Amino acid sequence: MIYSMHIVALLLALLLSVTTTLKAFDIKANVPPEAKRFDVSTIRLFSVLIDNSAGGKIIVYTDGGSREIGEVVTPATQATRASDGFWASHYVCAQNGTKGTIVASAVNAIHIRCGPKRQYDPAKPTNWNASELSIIPFTEEGGTGDIVISNPGGYGIFNEWSPYVGNPVYALDRGSWVSLDSYFADPTRIPPQFLFIDVRRPRDNVRYIEFENWSKGDVVNGVQMEDYGGVYVMDETEKRYQIGRVLQRATQTGRFIGSEYADIGRVRATHPGVLEVSTTRWRGKTDDENLRGGVQIIPANHAKYLHYNLGQNWFIGGGAWMIVGPVNSTQEDLKNPSYTENGKLLIDPVEGLPPIFSGYIRPYFDENNYESSFRFFVSEDFGRTWRTPPEITGVPGAGEKSPVSYWTHVRLMVGK
Repeated sequence: MIYSMHIVALLLALLLSVTTTLKAFDIKANVPPEAKRFDVSTIRLFSVLIDNSAGGKIIVYTDGGSREIGEVVTPATQATRASDGFWASHYVCAQNGTKGTIVASAVNAIHIRCGPKRQYDPAKPTNWNASELSIIPFTEEGGTGDIVISNPGGYGIFNEWSPYVGNPVYALDRGSWVSLDSYFADPTRIPPQFLFIDVRRPRDNVRYIEFENWSKGDVVNGVQMEDYGGVYVMDETEKRYQIGRVLQRATQTGRFIGSEYADIGRVRATHPGVLEVSTTRWRGKTDDENLRGGVQIIPANHAKYLHYNLGQNWFIGGGAWMIVGPVNSTQEDLKNPSYTENGKLLIDPVEGLPPIFSGYIRPYFDENNYESSFRFFVSEDFGRTWRTPPEITGVPGAGEKSPVSYWTHVRLMVGK
């Protein structure tokens, strides 16, 4: 469309600021040394223009041109307060340092932080809440803060055209492009007609992220583990680094909403407080929770705050959640109900940090572009052999043992 080409040309001329993956980290806390190696510059993969009006087009721009990938069924009419269930919306800003950013990228929803222009201070965690807009498929019922689009879950912007956590978002405001947080300086303002997502990937990528699915003292497939399982990254030069520890292993699946739009071995969702992998095939919309299935990997501080401060007590001790922390964290840290000590986080953060919880992962899978896709494999023999997991849905019954309990490793292949 001619009007969209004009307004995109205006914006692309302005997108000159340097962006890095670590700039998206927005917590008043020290960054662990092992995370700093992932502070790399980003390059544009593509961009997405959304006309937030009924029948408005969704257009993707690449170096090779543009294409329409869907349209808006119902526009958003008001930015809404992020719920306490999405506390992770506090943890990141955009890779260019503004606060208008992608805070979740999933097969069933894209969540966008609209503001405020505040940094998260763990010593004062309740000082503010994020406001957000969401993009959801037409099969889901939308609210005032939702842009309902014609794509089904798992397709279009929920797959090959999905953004990364930390990607900047802009709004057209009186003929000029501004960061989304600037547009929403007044959080009650009506959402803009045009939104623009600058989808940027790391210039230096990693090949895979691997999780040893055990913690100290666990008995795994008949072997008692004397030390913590590690979290490792293999980079494109074949160098392997430890970036974290496993404080709680996953032993079963959970009935996570949205997994019905993923497929076995795919990323279901990524945000500053979760990486979820799917163990169920794509079904489309279903209200049968026993047809859903997946495993979530969550950061220790996030699990602690939800458990001890917000009463969401299913994470710590829950079999469907692997909990990870920095390389110096312990199980005792996880059991300690104190979130901070002397105004600082008791555990160094991994939440909101690349490569697991921002900047590097999105829910893209294409069987015809396997090497660029994001997919995961599991091992049941301590890394000697690997396979795509079997389909596992629902939760195990009383006395039943989930196939997840046999997993010794989970390896996420990182695409583009």
